[in-house]
Amino acid sequence: MRAQVLAAGALALAGAIAASALAQPSSPERHATLPAPSPDGAFIAYVRDTADDTSQVRVAGVDGGGDRLVIRVAGEEGAPAWTDRGTRLSFATDSAGLVTLWSVSLAGDDARVLARENAMSLRLSHDGRRLARSLGSWQRSKVVVSELGGGHARTLTDSTAAWFNLAWSPDDRWIAATRLDTTHAAQVWLIEVASGRTRALTSFGAGDGAPQWPAWSPDGRRIALQAGRYDRAEPQKSEADIWLIDVASGRPTRITTRERPWLDEAPSWLADGRHLAIQSTRTGRFEVWVIADDGRSARQVTR
Repeated sequence: MRAQVLAAGALALAGAIAASALAQPSSPERHATLPAPSPDGAFIAYVRDTADDTSQVRVAGVDGGGDRLVIRVAGEEGAPAWTDRGTRLSFATDSAGLVTLWSVSLAGDDARVLARENAMSLRLSHDGRRLARSLGSWQRSKVVVSELGGGHARTLTDSTAAWFNLAWSPDDRWIAATRLDTTHAAQVWLIEVASGRTRALTSFGAGDGAPQWPAWSPDGRRIALQAGRYDRAEPQKSEADIWLIDVASGRPTRITTRERPWLDEAPSWLADGRHLAIQSTRTGRFEVWVIADDGRSARQVTR
């Protein structure tokens, strides 16, 4: 499928990428999803799906002010990430398995292709030098790392399970990922980039939901993730929570609770290490919220 990326009058080719790898029921309106706070904590980039089957990467102040369009893509797109010391955004698009990693200025111009590969996903390291990707299918895949622009590729995992939601640690020494085994049970695992050593970080039971979408805290000591319990027969009863996992011990702490069913998903840390941006259906549709790391002081950012 060919598509257009519209950015301040500039055209670029793109496609569509699924926002979450685990199948979920039909969701509420995705007005503001996949938040990514800037390195200085002043802004949040996020994705908005629109009625004309396009998606937008947008940026708003952490207080909700100054909300503006950066780039528009036909179809869906992956979570944005801040690069080049907070002066640019990267995001991925998918066209029939050909994933393209883009970089765009905050002004919405100068769209560049960083990589284009037959892969399930591509994720740039924080230093901008290496690329992690998941190669294979949603049933079986492997994680591979190489230098951006080519060079020697190193395979870090086998392909006895599926790996996705790749997230580099702040020092780029580790990758956290959702691992889906052959029984379709999901847990979050850690992969040491230098050695390829892996270990399970979570051991959630079915009642806790499937853990996915790991996000490292700025100091690398905690990982935030989402875990949902989705009712396909009655989606309005579906619930998802935000959990914090201590990296050293694996100790989990659920930080969100609710008075009625809603979805709290896709956590990402603010620079202060004490707050997180999430996507939530607390108002009936997905909006970006900021919460404290104890789940309190919830504040709506987008409207």
